[in-house]
Amino acid sequence: MAITKISKNAFAILAKCSKTKNSFGVSVDPRGKNEFSLVWAFPIDHKQAHKEGFDTKHVHGSITFDENYNGCPYCGETGFFICGVCGTFACYNGRSNKVVCPHCNKTLSLTESTDFDFNGGGY
Repeated sequence: MAITKISKNAFAILAKCSKTKNSFGVSVDPRGKNEFSLVWAFPIDHKQAHKEGFDTKHVHGSITFDENYNGCPYCGETGFFICGVCGTFACYNGRSNKVVCPHCNKTLSLTESTDFDFNGGGY
């Protein structure tokens, strides 16, 4: 697997595994006006992520996956959803339109979207 070169404007957001409820970080690279690419996911404690400022980042626009995106470091899923109740970011298996948010435990019916607006924290 090739390593993706990311821009100096790249940042990380905090996410949560839908299966284990463990926190992980996701490197996000701006690729144009309101366009972002998910580049790499890695395990991190939510307290450390807060200390690093992961919860201060805001994403508004379209999201794509870099060709080398590795997915959730705990379950390996490469999909994601954003909870419509608490606004958190979580991995997603892509097999059902019903999910349970690993943060607020609300059951959600997912709808497809190409435009996102969320903060990388809330844990």
